[in-house]
Amino acid sequence: MKRQAGVAALRLQRFTVSGGNYRIARDQVLARVEKMQRLVRTAVWLCAALMMALGSNPASAADRTATRLTDTDLPGFDYSVEKGVSLDQCEAACLDDRICRAFTYNAKARWCFLKGGSAEQAAFKGATSGTIAISPSDEELAKARAGELPFPADDLIGSARYFALGLPQSDPPPPEVAYADLVASGDTAMTQSNPAAAWVSYRQALAVNRNDPALWLRLAEVARTRAIAERAAGNSSYEFASTATYASISAFLISEATADRAAALAALARGLALREMWRESIATYRASVGLVDDPTLQAELDRAVAEHGFRIASNQVDSELATPRICVVFSEPLPAGSTDLASYVAVEGAPQVAVETEQSQICVTGVEHGRRYHLKFRAGLPSAYGEQLRSDVALDVYVPDRTPFVGFANNAYVLPAGLGGGLPITSVNTEKADVVIYRIGDRSIAAAVRNGVFQRTLDGYSAEEVANSYGEKAWEGQLDLSQTRRNDMAVTAVPVADVLGDIPPGAYVITARPVGDKSEYWQEMATQWFIVTDLGLTTLEGDDGVHAFVRSLGSAQAVAGAKVRLIAVNNEVLGEATTDAEGRASFAPGLARGEGGRAPQLLVAETAEGDYAFLDVTRPAFDLTDRGVEGRPTPGPLDLFLTTERGVYRPGETVFLTGLLRDNHVRAVEGLPLTVQFERPDGVVASREVLSDGGAGGYFAAVPLVEDAMRGSWQVRAFADPSGDALASARFLVEDFEPERLAFEVSASDAPVALDSVTPVSVAREIPLRRHRSEPLHRGRRHHPSGGWPRRLCRLQLRPLGRQFRDHP
Repeated sequence: MKRQAGVAALRLQRFTVSGGNYRIARDQVLARVEKMQRLVRTAVWLCAALMMALGSNPASAADRTATRLTDTDLPGFDYSVEKGVSLDQCEAACLDDRICRAFTYNAKARWCFLKGGSAEQAAFKGATSGTIAISPSDEELAKARAGELPFPADDLIGSARYFALGLPQSDPPPPEVAYADLVASGDTAMTQSNPAAAWVSYRQALAVNRNDPALWLRLAEVARTRAIAERAAGNSSYEFASTATYASISAFLISEATADRAAALAALARGLALREMWRESIATYRASVGLVDDPTLQAELDRAVAEHGFRIASNQVDSELATPRICVVFSEPLPAGSTDLASYVAVEGAPQVAVETEQSQICVTGVEHGRRYHLKFRAGLPSAYGEQLRSDVALDVYVPDRTPFVGFANNAYVLPAGLGGGLPITSVNTEKADVVIYRIGDRSIAAAVRNGVFQRTLDGYSAEEVANSYGEKAWEGQLDLSQTRRNDMAVTAVPVADVLGDIPPGAYVITARPVGDKSEYWQEMATQWFIVTDLGLTTLEGDDGVHAFVRSLGSAQAVAGAKVRLIAVNNEVLGEATTDAEGRASFAPGLARGEGGRAPQLLVAETAEGDYAFLDVTRPAFDLTDRGVEGRPTPGPLDLFLTTERGVYRPGETVFLTGLLRDNHVRAVEGLPLTVQFERPDGVVASREVLSDGGAGGYFAAVPLVEDAMRGSWQVRAFADPSGDALASARFLVEDFEPERLAFEVSASDAPVALDSVTPVSVAREIPLRRHRSEPLHRGRRHHPSGGWPRRLCRLQLRPLGRQFRDHP
C-alpha cells in the first residue's frame, strides 16, 4: 500500500530532554492538523504492515530493502517526521515511499524521520537508522535512461545534475515549512494561475528531496509557462527554458513506468523546442510517441517537423560566376562520402546539368544565365542524421545575367618603358569604364610602401589620398571596352602610352568602374598598380651582404653605371652603390641588419637617362623550397660533404663513410684531422674516431656494426673541433631486412678461354613462372615446362687492355 503523499512534515528543531535526544515540532498552529494526519497515517501503516505480514506485496519488498543500523543517526536530508510509531512501522513507511532513501527512528520518543538521502553515519545511542537499497539503484537506472535518449546528451545531463545539486544553496526552503507543504503550496499556485509562486515552491521542495519525478515534471511545466510568457513580453527566456530541460532530464533519469518515461520525454521535447534545439526536440518527440501513442503530442511532432525538421531552408543563385549554379540549402548537413543524391534531383528542360553535394547544400551546375529553371527535390532525400525529406519540393529559380563588372588580372605589373603596349582590363556586360590613372613621385614611394598604400586596392577615399598626399592624378576619362557575347568575359588593353603620351618612369596606379556604377564612395574599385621602367631589379642576400643586380627589361643586358640606393623604413639612405659592368652593386652586411626605423625597406635604382625602378625588400623572397630545390645552408669557412655508400644496413655489416672538405672558395682543405662520432637512435655515442686527410681533403672510414646493433635511425657527425659544432652530419638506418636476390648458374666449356675469340657461356636463372594446374611443383621451385630453369646464351669475349692507360702502373 502506498503512503499518501500529503503527509505533514514540519520544520523541526533538535534539543535534549532528560538525557535523550528528541525532535519537537515548533509550529503549534498546525498541531491539530498534524494530530488528524497522524491518526490517518497510523491506520494506513497498520494496514500496510498487515499486508506485508500476509505476504501480499512481495515485489515491492524485493525491489526496496532496508538495512538497519543500531545506535546510529543519519544527520540531514529529513523531508518528513512521523510521531507515535514503532520501528517496524517507520521502516515500512520508508520502504513504501518511493522518494525515501533512509530513515532514523528514536525509540524513546517513538519518532520516525524519513530522509531523501543519507550522508555519513553518526553514533547516537537509542537511535536506529536504516538505509534503503533499491534494485535497480538510482545510478543504474539513470545510466539506463541516459542510453534511451535519442541524441548525445552528456552535456545536458551534466548540467541537469549540477542544477539539482545547487538547489539547496540557490533555493533554501524557509524555516518551519515542511516538504509536503511546499509541494501543496506549489500545486495551489498553479491552480490559481500563479506560475511565479509555483516556481519558488517547487524549487524549494526539490531542494529538500529530489527523488520524485512527478515533482520535477511540475517544475518543468512551470518553467515552460514562464518562458513562453517572458518571450511574449520580449524578454529573455533562457533561464526558464534551460530549467525546463534540466527538470525534464532529471525526471526522466529516475522514471520507471512507461507512462512516466513518455511524459518526461514529452516535457523534454517541449523544453528543447524553447531552446530552438529542433533536431534534438523532434527526435525526443518521436521517442515519447513511440512509448505512448498520444494524439496531442503527435500533432506537436508533426508541426515541429513541418516548421523545423529536415527541409529546404533557402536557395541561392551564384550568377556572377562564368558558369552559374543554383544552390539549395538544407536545414541539416547532408550525407558525406560516396552517397549520390543526384537521383533525388530533377531539373526540367536541362538533362545535362551536374548535381554536387557540399555539406548542407546541393548545387546544380550547367545552367545558363538569363533562364528560368524548374527544380524538383524528391521525398526521401536523406540527411546526415537519418532524417528524410517528407514530401516533394518544387522550386522555380531564375538565373539572372551577371552584374556589370570591370577588373584587373593581378595586383602588380611592370610596363617596360619605351615599348608602348597597355594594361589588360577584364569586363562583363559593360561597354564603357570610368578610368583614372595616378602617378606617385619618387620621393613618396617609401612612404607609400611603409603606410601600406602601395599595392592596396583603392576606394574613393584612398584614391583621393594618393592624389593629394603621395602623387598626382595623371589622367581621367572613359574607356571603350571590347564586346563579346553577353555574360562572357572580355579583355581590353588600356592604352597607357597613348593616353599619357611620354610616360615618365615611376610608380602608377589605375582605377576603373563601369560607367553608371552606383557603388558607394567607400566601396573598393578595380585597382591595378604598375611600374613604368626599363630596369629589372634582383637582390641576393648572404653572409657577405646584399647584392643587387640591374638589367634592362627590353634587352636583358646588364645595366652599368646605375646608382643604387638602399632606403630604410624611416626614409633615410642606408647605403649607395654604382653597378659595375655586370650590373651588380653590393652593400655591406651590416646595412641589412638594422631594426625599427633603420631596417631596410626599398632598393632604388636610377640611371643617368632618368630611368627609375624600385624593389620592396620587406616582401617575401621568391621561394623554391616547395619545388624540392631549397638548396643547402650557407657554409662557414669549412664546408664538409659527408655521405655513406648506402642508406640502410643490417646489424653486423660495415658502414663505409666518405667525406670531402672544402673552404668557402671550394678549394680543398688538406692536412686537417676530423673527429667522427656515430650516434645510436637513442642519442648515445656508439663510437668515435679521428680521420686523417687521405689527400685533396678526402676522408674515408669503414666502421663495422656489432651483431646486436640498435635498430633505427643512426647519425654520424664530423667535427674539426670536438667541442664545437659539427661541420656536417649524415643519417642511415639499421634494420632487419632481406635484400632481393637473384639466383643463377653460369656454365661454359672446360677449355681455356682464348683472347680475341668468342666463348659461349650459358646462364640459367630462376624465374617465378605461372604454373598450369597440370604441372607439378618440385622442391618448392617453379620449373620451366622443359624440366629445367629458363636458359639464355651469352657471348663472352676477353680483350687485353692494351695501352689505354699508358701511365697507370
